[in-house]
Amino acid sequence: MSGDDDELARNHIQVARRWVAVAGRDFQSAHACLNAGIPETAAYRCQQAVEKSMKGLPVLSRVPFRRMHDLEALRDLVLPGFSEFSVFVERLVPLTDWGHVFRYPDLGDEAVPSTEELLAALYEIDGFSARVAAAIDRAATGG
Repeated sequence: MSGDDDELARNHIQVARRWVAVAGRDFQSAHACLNAGIPETAAYRCQQAVEKSMKGLPVLSRVPFRRMHDLEALRDLVLPGFSEFSVFVERLVPLTDWGHVFRYPDLGDEAVPSTEELLAALYEIDGFSARVAAAIDRAATGG
């Protein structure tokens, strides 16, 4: 699992909020990299923002998980308990490759996402992360 199982059991709301907070920093970093003309790093940070937002959901339901970066595997972990997120998750899963393909020169010649593709991804990520944060807030208030 990512993190300490005892802390997850005691403080799952706070741990879930920390995942979303880190996702928010990755989201901001993606914007900064895009504005600085570094689309490869912006793409990587987009994938990281999705991954960390997704990880907030199993934490919220106290489901332990192993360290992973594969958004497809996270989808399979998340959607059984949070089917209301399926539309966002399915649109964001293709960003899995953005987490590694541009960071390692020997992984091929995949085209770097365009500014338009990155902006569209950031829009989707923002909506997804906001909904994850709202789900955490509802759980915190018993709603």
